Amino acid sequence: MSDKDLFEESGIIPTLAIGVGMGGVSVVKEFISFVEKNGIIDNYRFVAIDSNIDDLNRIIEFAPNTSKIAITDHQYDVMNLKKNCPYLHKWVVMQKGGALQERVYGRFLLDLHKEEITRTITAHIHDLSNLWKEKEGGGEKRGHIAIWIIHSLGGGTGSGSFPALAIYLQKIVKEILGNKGITPHIYGVGILPSGTNITDISTATFTKRYFANSFAALEEVKVLAAASDVAPVTLKLPFHGEPIQVTERPFERYFLFGIDEELTTKLRKEKGEMVDDYLSHANKIIVTMMFALPQYPKGLENLWKDVPSPFASFGESELNIPIRLVKYLAGENDLLGPVIDENESVKAELRKLVIDAMKEFLRNLNESFLEDRALAVFQEYRLLGLAYFVGKLQNQINKLQINIQSEYEEELDTWWETLRSESWSCDQIERAGVVGLEEKHNLIVELFNSRIEELVRKLDSLLVSPLKKPDLRERKEKIEKILHDLEVLKVKTLKVRTLKQYVDTKIGEKLSLQNRDSKEKILGVASIVTFARKKDAYRQNVLKKRLGLSGSGRVLNPALSEDIMNSVSLVRDINVAHMKSLADYFQTLKFSQKDVDKIIKNRIEQSRDRHLSVAIGSGGEILTNPREELFILCNMLHESALGDNIAFASMKVVKIPSQTYNDEKVEFIDYTLNLSIEDVKEYNIRKAEYVQNKLKEKTDIAGPIGTIFAYPEWFPKDPLVQEVYLDIGSES
Repeated sequence: MSDKDLFEESGIIPTLAIGVGMGGVSVVKEFISFVEKNGIIDNYRFVAIDSNIDDLNRIIEFAPNTSKIAITDHQYDVMNLKKNCPYLHKWVVMQKGGALQERVYGRFLLDLHKEEITRTITAHIHDLSNLWKEKEGGGEKRGHIAIWIIHSLGGGTGSGSFPALAIYLQKIVKEILGNKGITPHIYGVGILPSGTNITDISTATFTKRYFANSFAALEEVKVLAAASDVAPVTLKLPFHGEPIQVTERPFERYFLFGIDEELTTKLRKEKGEMVDDYLSHANKIIVTMMFALPQYPKGLENLWKDVPSPFASFGESELNIPIRLVKYLAGENDLLGPVIDENESVKAELRKLVIDAMKEFLRNLNESFLEDRALAVFQEYRLLGLAYFVGKLQNQINKLQINIQSEYEEELDTWWETLRSESWSCDQIERAGVVGLEEKHNLIVELFNSRIEELVRKLDSLLVSPLKKPDLRERKEKIEKILHDLEVLKVKTLKVRTLKQYVDTKIGEKLSLQNRDSKEKILGVASIVTFARKKDAYRQNVLKKRLGLSGSGRVLNPALSEDIMNSVSLVRDINVAHMKSLADYFQTLKFSQKDVDKIIKNRIEQSRDRHLSVAIGSGGEILTNPREELFILCNMLHESALGDNIAFASMKVVKIPSQTYNDEKVEFIDYTLNLSIEDVKEYNIRKAEYVQNKLKEKTDIAGPIGTIFAYPEWFPKDPLVQEVYLDIGSES
């Protein structure tokens, strides 16, 4: 399938994602991984921008269709440049190593590298626009391009550079796409550090500067969102460049996503590895939202036309449909069979089979017979039954071997001592001294054969009285019987020893059992028993544990009962071989409609919880005019199971079924639309502290509190900004 066909059939449109600052770059990394796994990276371009080159290279290694831009100040005479930059205040520390939470310095670093950023974005926009060209004829097709800027609101680089980057981006896309019939859609994603779940951030253990920065960043985004012909926004450029007049909002929508900083700090201190999981989950939520939204079924040009506010918050949850895992468990059930240790009747049946096998075994000491019995047991009782059977069989053969060996050795010892006392054989026995079993057997046979030869000569001799010959003949026959019995014992001993070795090392040839890890065949009792135990342990401790857990947080597994997990099969009982979709999953594994409703409701609630629930004023507070909308992203296979569920009654639901999307997931993306910045609880708390002149002391700002603003020219009447920029009011 060609690139063009892919985005036409799947709903994917050419997309550029720009991550700025460490928070934005981390999301870009997750986005790259997501589209690579789904085989659709050709329709995506990525730009990663950060002021810390070490962080940039650590997060983004080599990645296709990706540009890295380090906006450092290392190669510049920053002290001299500072004099000619109208928005840098005297408290700015020229960092030499990144913005380090200084927002206005993040803006300055972006401007230092404006030309490189412009060239890079221009090249990527051209690439994406060319995807719309017809493969034949050289014509062009009207279409859309989605462009995302992802940044954190609390740091320095992403927070300080977003407004200017959005304005520059708007200018670039107008110049490139204005006459191509391609509509650009620019979206912002702001990652908001939140501390509204604690009473007073002055007592917080996390970096308090984040909250002052995020307040200032939201103020600036709010100003930018209001830009119009009637009320243009002026962006000053450094080094006396011509200011840019912004007469329309440079983004269509701005999405807010919250990070619980108190939880992040706690995890970092107590369970360091878990903080990475938390942040990775957060990045996955953002990526899923960015992937799903451009696939709006009615087209981006019709997306939320009736919602005047550009601000939205979002959350996401995932329903995991482990069809492949269930089928794998079914295959393991078919191979292993039921757990023998918990079934006394089956154990009794297998013990009887062992006894019967031993009786038959004693009648025909034969490897093929044992192999056939093992195969029959495996076909009836599967691997665990076979392991139990061959284990018991091995015990019985071990006992038999010991008994036969003992009988053979005792018989040889008896005749050895007997021959020691006979005049015709005592000398040879004494001369032999201590000998092994085989030498002892051979000497006894040799002596008895010599005696038989002597008796034969006497029987044939005319000198021997005919009256003595019956006695001689009886003695000869007696010795021949002794030799026969000894030979039978020897053969039996050797045969049982050979068969024991066969059972120990080779039984299982007809079963074709193979270790997947080593590719070796499973032969012999120890291998079969170990293989069965490992397989069963994996089934019990991994497969069944994973399928029996419901998951937590954003990911839910529809948990299966022990009875269901014991019964799934590819050939019998609860047959899952045909299972392909969520509907199959619910029906085959016996989920009731009540269960299904509960699962769907749980996912909707979780997607809300993963929102800005710590920052949006949702705890009983009245928002301006919010509207909730739910996007469900799924593979087309699952669409039928996501019909008119009772849980959807209170909201508008948009389904995005795709042939290319992961066939073992359904994503629930909950949007709260029509928000204002004032609906953000975090903003309101910080705003009150700012107005009351308490924000400086609570957030440990070194200079005047007005230094948190990266775009002071937008706040000419703010006395706290005027304190930093003495002439700002007169310039307005």
